[in-house]
Amino acid sequence: MQITDVNLLRALKERDDSDTTYYQTTYPVRKEAVLQTYFTFLGETLSKEDEAKIREYYEPRKNRVNPIDYVFVGNRVLQCNLAKPKFLIIMCLSSPDNILQRNTIRMTWGQMVRYAKRTMKIVFIVGKSNDPSIDSAVEKEHTMYGDIIHITSMDTYEDLTTKVMMGLKWAATFCPTVQFLMKVDDDCFVHVDNAISMLEKLTVPKHGVILGNANFNHFVDRNETKWMMTEEEFPFKKMPLYLNGQTYVISGNILGRLFEAGEHMPYIKIEDGFVTGILRTVIGASIVPTRGFPRYVMAPASPCSFHNDRRISATNNSPAQMKKIWDGLQIKMTDCYGCQSVTC
Repeated sequence: MQITDVNLLRALKERDDSDTTYYQTTYPVRKEAVLQTYFTFLGETLSKEDEAKIREYYEPRKNRVNPIDYVFVGNRVLQCNLAKPKFLIIMCLSSPDNILQRNTIRMTWGQMVRYAKRTMKIVFIVGKSNDPSIDSAVEKEHTMYGDIIHITSMDTYEDLTTKVMMGLKWAATFCPTVQFLMKVDDDCFVHVDNAISMLEKLTVPKHGVILGNANFNHFVDRNETKWMMTEEEFPFKKMPLYLNGQTYVISGNILGRLFEAGEHMPYIKIEDGFVTGILRTVIGASIVPTRGFPRYVMAPASPCSFHNDRRISATNNSPAQMKKIWDGLQIKMTDCYGCQSVTC
C-alpha cells in the first residue's frame, strides 16, 4: 500500500496544528540549547568556523536527500481506532524468520498489552527477506495475528534506520493521536505496567521528548566494524547525545517531525544515533535519560528486577529466557522485595 505525502501531511497537520512541513516545525531556542550541549560533548574549544560547520550539518536539506519511499506490503495495513486513542504503541523490530521470538513475545510480556490499564497496541516491523517463502510465511502470520507491519525494504543491518523510519511513518499516518511510541528489539522483555507507570508521570513539552538509556560522549567508530561510519557519512568525531537503541520511547507529538526531518538529512545506518541523536537535534526535542531502560551490555534480567519496579526493559533475551522471566512474574516470587539493585 502506497502512503502518499499528502495523506501523511494531512494526518500530521491534524496532530500538530501546523501548516508547515515537519522539518520546518522546529523550536529554535530548544535547538540552540541542544547544539550547545553537543559543542560541550566535543570536548574542545571550537572555532567559530567549526561551530558554523556543525550548525550547517544540522540544518535539514531543502531537498529529500534520504527519501523513504518504501511501501507497506499487502492490502490490510494495520490502523488505529481514532475513536479510542492509544496511550502507547510498542513497535518491535523483528527479522522475517524470527517467528519464535515473535510468538514468545505474544505468549509472554505481550499479554500485558491486552490487559493494561491504558489503551495500547503492539506491532512488529518486519522487512523483506531474500527468500520468498519466508515473506509468504510472514504474510500468513499477519493474517493469523494481525500485528505485523510488513515493509518492502530489505531486512538487513544497513537498512535498520529505514525500518525505524517506516515505523514512524506508519504511526504518524495511521495512529496520529498516540501519546507515546516505544521502539524495542525482538530480544527485549518489556514490563508494560512499569512503562505505563513511568509515562503517566511525564509532562510532555510541546517540542517533544525521547526517553531511554543515554549514550554520553560516544566517539564515532572509524574502524571496520558493523558500526563503522566514514567521515563522508558523518563528519564529526562524536555523536550527539543519543539513546541506546534496544528500547526507547518517543512522545507522539514529534513522530511526524522526526520522519520528515529524516528524509531531509543524510542517511546513516546507526539507527539509534540517527533518530534519537541527529534527528532529535534537528527538531530541537528534549532527551530524558531514564532509569530502567537497557544498555547494550548488562547483567541478565530476572523477574525480581521487574517486580521491584526497577526495570522497564531488558535486552539480549532468548525465547527461553523471556519465558523464564514471564513465569517468575506470574508466580509473584516473594523473595524479590528485599532486592534493591536494578541488576538483581
